[in-house]
Amino acid sequence: MEIYTYSPEDVFISLGDMKLGDWDSIKISALEPSYRLIRGINDKNTRGKISGSCVEVKISVLQASQTNWIFSEINRLDNIQGAGRLELFIKDQSGQSYFSSLDAFIAGKPEQMYTGELELLEWTIICQSIQDWSIAGNASPSESALSSFINNAIALF
Repeated sequence: MEIYTYSPEDVFISLGDMKLGDWDSIKISALEPSYRLIRGINDKNTRGKISGSCVEVKISVLQASQTNWIFSEINRLDNIQGAGRLELFIKDQSGQSYFSSLDAFIAGKPEQMYTGELELLEWTIICQSIQDWSIAGNASPSESALSSFINNAIALF
């Protein structure tokens, strides 16, 4: 029996050459599906590939975090110069999950609130294209399971 672990400290975000580890949560969401259903006649349906996949990444950080200043400055300079293209890379080093885009931008400033508590600010990064995206677990797949999957996948295509 294998024991699976998850450690938030092993997940990192990099924007170009800057590594950001000061986050509370990261949410990666496709803005549209990869395929759409095309209804046909006599219950003969098919699917159509949707080109140009876009992804929204929401990163929550504590309002006291220096990461807010970094995101804010990137967004401010983008508003002035219009050249805010970012290279975004997110990786779980304790597993095989990762995401990367070479064409991302910060959508704008988050909603900011001052209360008696330490609040989270949620920054939205839009990725206009996906370089690579893998959702995997934190255990290394066994050689036999990986080999079996590859053989079966080749038969599908």
